[in-house]
Amino acid sequence: MARSTNKVSDLSSELQVRHVVEGYFSAIDRRHSADLAGCFADNAIATYQTGTKDEQRISGRDEIVNQLQSILMRLGPSNHSISNMHVELNGDTANVTTFAVVQFLADGRVFARGLRYEDRVARRAEYWAITERRHYPLWQYDVAATLPGLPASK
Repeated sequence: MARSTNKVSDLSSELQVRHVVEGYFSAIDRRHSADLAGCFADNAIATYQTGTKDEQRISGRDEIVNQLQSILMRLGPSNHSISNMHVELNGDTANVTTFAVVQFLADGRVFARGLRYEDRVARRAEYWAITERRHYPLWQYDVAATLPGLPASK
């Protein structure tokens, strides 16, 4: 992996790249379309459900956000948790692999999915943005949803 000789610059860049990826998960879970749009470059390409019969390739930041909003409108609350992330810097670009677990509510069931994201992130004038994203579902299970609450005391 190519690295600059400025370690402080490398750390700053890596933190900014991580901020973009973490910001994506936060924007999804908060259903905040402006923050979600801020994670992607204007000409970004995203492929969701990679390797499945439901694979979908989306071009352009606005279309990516519109498609994600359409999906999120059909779901209840969600929570994305990052398991681990690997950032490989190469000047003004970075390759990022992120493993995450998402739980979400849909149709009276709670779903849990293991996910892998392969991102290409690029530095813009003042910020970093996702230019290419590949989303891979790894595993999934679901159970009946129950109302939140503490177990009854005995």
